[in-house]
Amino acid sequence: MKNYFLFLLPLLLISCADGEYNLADESPLPHYFVIPDSTSRRDFTVTYKRYNEMAELTLMDANTNQKLAQLSGSVEEHPLSGSYQDESYPIFAVIRVNADSLFLEHKEMDGLFYVVNQEYIEGHFVSIMNNESSKSEGK
Repeated sequence: MKNYFLFLLPLLLISCADGEYNLADESPLPHYFVIPDSTSRRDFTVTYKRYNEMAELTLMDANTNQKLAQLSGSVEEHPLSGSYQDESYPIFAVIRVNADSLFLEHKEMDGLFYVVNQEYIEGHFVSIMNNESSKSEGK
């Protein structure tokens, strides 16, 4: 019995997601998922589950809740996110499937995520730096 428990424990730890998020309605779909021209973005939902350093994205039909596609890749915090520890949100992450990257934003702790691009992330941090330099010049 003890050996059985020792075998199951790692499986249970691996199978528990660190977080599960839904794609915000106003966000575009991840570019990994190609949808037919006869459909629109609102016909689909996407969930993102994070397991330590692994990510799982699932495309679902919004009307039937049928799983249409699923993929896995590595995930990490965007390198610029660690630049400003005083800000808790937004949080940016990078999902990599093979050599292809997808950039995500968590605007607040609400269980939603948004698909963004690298330029958007860089623009966010440039605006923070500009605000900080304006504050320091005004002292």
